Amino acid sequence: MERQTRTHTIYGAIDHLHLRQTTEQHTWQCQLYPRQCQQQQVPAVSFQPELRQAFLAETTTGGKAGLEHPGS
Repeated sequence: MERQTRTHTIYGAIDHLHLRQTTEQHTWQCQLYPRQCQQQQVPAVSFQPELRQAFLAETTTGGKAGLEHPGS
């Protein structure tokens, strides 16, 4: 059970990291190519509160913070 909990935690962290990297990459591309950026607006997201909320939910529920993937 402990191993499964760690796996879900890792997947949740990877999902947050991917979203953050994608947003940062988009911001960087907007600075280089402003004309293309105007056509693709990405909403600004504050990651710190989101990560804190995910961490607190996980620690208070013993690692089950809704990070389970379908079929698991």
